Amino acid sequence: MPIVNGGDIPFTHVSLEKAPALGILNRIVQDDQGFLWFGFYHGLLRYDGYQFRAFLQEPEDPNSISGVNVRALFKDHKGNLWIGSSQSLDQYDPVKGVFRRFPMGAGNACGPIGSVRDITEDRNGMIWLATDDGLKRLDPSTSKLNCYQHRQDDISSIASDFVKTVLESRDGTLWVATTLGLETFDPLTGKTSRRVTLRGPSGAPLSLDGNKVSVLEDHAGVLWIPIPGHQECGLASFDPLSDVQHARGSGSPRDVCDLYSCGSPTGTEVLSDWTETANGRFFTTIIRTIPTA
Repeated sequence: MPIVNGGDIPFTHVSLEKAPALGILNRIVQDDQGFLWFGFYHGLLRYDGYQFRAFLQEPEDPNSISGVNVRALFKDHKGNLWIGSSQSLDQYDPVKGVFRRFPMGAGNACGPIGSVRDITEDRNGMIWLATDDGLKRLDPSTSKLNCYQHRQDDISSIASDFVKTVLESRDGTLWVATTLGLETFDPLTGKTSRRVTLRGPSGAPLSLDGNKVSVLEDHAGVLWIPIPGHQECGLASFDPLSDVQHARGSGSPRDVCDLYSCGSPTGTEVLSDWTETANGRFFTTIIRTIPTA
């Protein structure tokens, strides 16, 4: 799988020099008003095409964002912006310019939402949260939260409480990625029915224990997963219809392994986000960390 630089696509550089220094960028999303939102390790930025505005946690202001490390951003079908952080979950009200918090408190049987890694929405409008304390489902209309965690004596429970991401495929199947691999989850029963252990180019089992784990469904229904850089370099794919999986790793200099330097002296590169266009081309976002002297 060759990596091709998009020389035919014009880019305009947007300087962050006048923006607050909020650390490493985690996520980017565009809302229905055209604003770009950037989730950082130390807060949230909004860009209107001219300037940046920072939204930071203010303990004395109940309408401020409730978390610090913004790890997940998601826009639902109604245009609502959801923000997941290392502490909790917020929904932004663009009309009032305030954040609605979802700590749920003592009245919620699940307890605090905790550290949110990813957010998605299913076709019924339910919000799904991948957290470090299991899989959680939020009904936005009632604020009811359901929690699904690993149970040692129940093989139908999720394999691990460290949930990295959630994907609803086009056929309605809910795929959950934990540190142990992929599994299908039935929202009606709260049980898993299928587990897939992913393997790297060498055939060794993979752990999805990375900061930025994502799953993409392509036009053919194949699931693609970037291999966390501390293991074997490359991409893993799984076809749910045939049960066939592949791993693409080291090869030619312009191989997919160029996405990762895997701890080389030049730094570490992580595939942060990606999408597939109508003609089947993948576009990726790469975050590079350069080691200090």
